[in-house]
Amino acid sequence: MIGVSVITFIPLMYVENYLRADTDSYSGLTFAGVSNAFSLMILIWILMFTMSHPEEELKLSQVILSNLVDGSGGVTSKAEVPIADEF
Repeated sequence: MIGVSVITFIPLMYVENYLRADTDSYSGLTFAGVSNAFSLMILIWILMFTMSHPEEELKLSQVILSNLVDGSGGVTSKAEVPIADEF
């Protein structure tokens, strides 16, 4: 919830206080672009989480590769993929 508050109200405070714009004349200015900013926030969170947990990323990539790729270099069918107990 803090992320949504940050991406919604900090730009509004910037427009009101620094630019001294009349925000009452703009309808919907508060939530304009929130979906784009929220998507960017999630992507940044995923990147930061992945960068701070390299051992989990390595384990996941090994499990995916070992389950999806057979010895001939082809991809196995969905029925042949075993379910790993690790996840």
